[in-house]
Amino acid sequence: EDSPEAEPVKQILSLQDRFEGEIREVKKGLARVKKHVKRNTPELGEDVLREHDSLHEDLRMLKQSTGDLAQQAQRMQEDFVAATGFMREELGRLGELIAALPGLAAM
Repeated sequence: EDSPEAEPVKQILSLQDRFEGEIREVKKGLARVKKHVKRNTPELGEDVLREHDSLHEDLRMLKQSTGDLAQQAQRMQEDFVAATGFMREELGRLGELIAALPGLAAM
């Protein structure tokens, strides 16, 4: 006669017998995955390094382009200031000419 304590052990052994083939297949699958990962990890690492270098180069180019744009904006601003200064001078001269001509000042 089986004792009540032996029943859970019997159930576990029964499940183990029932699923032994599936467990073996899962273990084999895991071993294949591990081998694949070990074999391909150096390539993945190289890809990551190449991607890092590429991103580094893109960032360098972006910084350079941003610097170029900032210089161009600075030059445009300086040109604008110079042009408005020139226009102010010309308007001042024009005002002086108008004031000097009595007939035009009345208009």
